[in-house]
Amino acid sequence: MPDPDVALLLEEVKIDSAATKPHYAVVLAAAKIPVVVNDLRNTCNISVLSYGPDYSYLEKELQSLLEEVNAERSKTVMSTV
Repeated sequence: MPDPDVALLLEEVKIDSAATKPHYAVVLAAAKIPVVVNDLRNTCNISVLSYGPDYSYLEKELQSLLEEVNAERSKTVMSTV
């Protein structure tokens, strides 16, 4: 991380967060750098979600993510009944 203040903040988030409940960052696909993605996941418990190729795709991809989450929740509820 080039900004030491951001790095410190991210370390605090990692310390205060359970590993089973990661945080998420949404970034433009072109800005998704594998080394940074791995570093965020391994040191800060942040999973990177990408969209793109430009901002106009974000709303559609978030809607798709919501549908997938709701489908998984439905499966979980059905398996516990």
